[in-house]
Amino acid sequence: MSGAIFGGVFLALAFFAALNPLPLGGGTVTIWHWGGPIVPGVWVQVGPSRLVAWIFSGIIQKWLAGGGNVYQLQNAVREVVDTASLEWPFAGEFFKALFGQYIYKG
Repeated sequence: MSGAIFGGVFLALAFFAALNPLPLGGGTVTIWHWGGPIVPGVWVQVGPSRLVAWIFSGIIQKWLAGGGNVYQLQNAVREVVDTASLEWPFAGEFFKALFGQYIYKG
């Protein structure tokens, strides 16, 4: 039983490390945002490209549901920021960090 627990924890950590795009020890990352300018308090998506960020952000669902042109792929706002300007999601939304979603602190 303890082996199964250890294995599950190990797999969860490996999954987290593989998907978490923030570099260890700081540095800079590219962030993307749809629906307006990047200002403190907004959700941003970390990702290497606009398409990957758009898919992982979940914004595609808003666009498909009739959210308008603001959520189209080409309407992304891009910025390169220090990782210290990103805040981990809180409480029940912590899982969003596994997909590269963070809150921009400014």
